[in-house]
Amino acid sequence: MVAHSKIFELPLCRMNCASVIHALPYQTCTEAYIWNIYRNHVASGKYYFPLLLLPLLMQCNKLNRKRVWSAVRNYLETSSVGAMINATNYYLVCIFRKLNGRFVWAFTPFISTFLGAQLIWLAPPKVVQFYCTGIVHSSLESILRQLNFGVVHSHLTRTLVFMLCSIIVLRGQQAHRYSDFWFINPKQLPQDYHNRSIEQRIKDGLLELRAYLGFGLGMDLFSAVVNRKMGKINLKSTRFLLSYMGIYKHF
Repeated sequence: MVAHSKIFELPLCRMNCASVIHALPYQTCTEAYIWNIYRNHVASGKYYFPLLLLPLLMQCNKLNRKRVWSAVRNYLETSSVGAMINATNYYLVCIFRKLNGRFVWAFTPFISTFLGAQLIWLAPPKVVQFYCTGIVHSSLESILRQLNFGVVHSHLTRTLVFMLCSIIVLRGQQAHRYSDFWFINPKQLPQDYHNRSIEQRIKDGLLELRAYLGFGLGMDLFSAVVNRKMGKINLKSTRFLLSYMGIYKHF
């Protein structure tokens, strides 16, 4: 592999694709594309697994065949779309390298990525909404990092900004104005919520936190089993969900 900043200069810009972007040596571009499709599906399946697990855990008392199939289908569609877009982006880089006879910065990876991303419009509306939501956040972060804004250098500031943005989503969920996937899904407020005592509100909040404690422990345990690290269970998901919901409930 070579540094991205040097790939557009001679003699590196005229290297073949196998020397730069193919995963395995001696692969043709089409063979690399097929291999990337397989490899990306495996990686996407692991990365998006919470998209399958969380809805099932949150509705564990109301599960039926229709709900399970809906969660499984959404998980498969989301992971497959991500895998195909990623593999296609690399394949287009190879195609444009062959057409131009060298690597050109406009096509590596900018135009190739833009064209490959158009596959998203073949996905179901729910998957499109999910990806658009995630891509907007990632794009904003990339722009802030590129412009070297001070906020990107402070972990605390980035966390606070993320939490403030999340409050908007969570309020939308409770008001029935946003129904797509998010990290947590707060219960709808009862009509008499503002007439309840502080003790009753705290009790309701603790019961909801207990549910997310179970979700987090289940995800961390599954991760430990998959990674074969039962002797060293990382409670990352548990801490994230509890602190996330706890801060939201506090505000």
